[in-house]
Amino acid sequence: MCRERGQFSAATAAYLNRLSGSREIVLGFIVPGRRRGTESVPSAMVNTLPLRIPVDPAGDARSLVRRTHEEIRDLVRHQGYRGVELARDLGKSANQLFGPVVNMRSYGTAVEFAGIRAQDPLLSPGPAEDVVLTVFDYQDDRGWGVELSADRCADTEIAAHGAEFVQTLTDLMTIRSLKGRLDHITIGLCGDLKFGRTVHSLVAAMSRYTGVRFVFVSPEELKLPRYVKEQYVKSKNIPYTQSTSLEEVMPELDILYMTRVQKERFFNEEDYLRLKDSYILTPEKLENAKEDLRILHPLPRVNEISVAVDEDPRACYFKQAQNGRYIRMALIMKLLGIQ
Repeated sequence: MCRERGQFSAATAAYLNRLSGSREIVLGFIVPGRRRGTESVPSAMVNTLPLRIPVDPAGDARSLVRRTHEEIRDLVRHQGYRGVELARDLGKSANQLFGPVVNMRSYGTAVEFAGIRAQDPLLSPGPAEDVVLTVFDYQDDRGWGVELSADRCADTEIAAHGAEFVQTLTDLMTIRSLKGRLDHITIGLCGDLKFGRTVHSLVAAMSRYTGVRFVFVSPEELKLPRYVKEQYVKSKNIPYTQSTSLEEVMPELDILYMTRVQKERFFNEEDYLRLKDSYILTPEKLENAKEDLRILHPLPRVNEISVAVDEDPRACYFKQAQNGRYIRMALIMKLLGIQ
């Protein structure tokens, strides 16, 4: 269990680092809250303390897990220091001490009464100040299970994380099927690079391959966030170009990834109306593009790709959407154990 606690906590920290760019992730970590020698005494006593994990974007997974183990080892020495008292002493509320909570249950969900087997579902982990990630051992060939309690998050927010993961797999599958490779490609990303999470995920994924070059096309107000560029491009010495002109960089591109300007991300409608039509892809703008250029879009589109482009054989966003269906089918089959 000690090993798994470190691995799951490290994985959570790595994911939050990718989302936020923060190099120090503070998780809520649930500990027994009892003294040595009393572990076997039946009790509902637990304590939640802040687990501070430094994350180096350029580091490897093994180093992150090792650092997380060291932080956990130091933290459990203070498990008798109640979280509510810690918050009071620091003059803070509990949700100011840490973010998501990681709860490792040392027992499974299967129970048996008089020879009758049943499942012990997790109804509630208690008051959730943030997301609570509960990890448990099924104690059979299914391995580990994960349950998520996110009372403070809207269903749309939770669904967005799953959709982002599936979209990235879809994008990689589409590029691989169209170009026959994922390396030695110049990929242009155009539109809302500041708020577009599919863009951030694709940059992260493509940065793993050799010979990749990025071309970022956007208005100044919607440029790629600095933390994404620092973490996935500059730290790996990947060549890149920033431009405000799609026409100027068009001849260089092997892949053009268009995105919509997201109205829901703007605080005022004036800024949205000013920027929403910054880049509209038309047949005229494709006149200087390569014959083997492939145009992608995570969909739905608004007006950033003219419907006249749909007839161009280089437009592959409908095939991309179909690939998303295949990716979802594959994930469902994997979860069901179907070969």
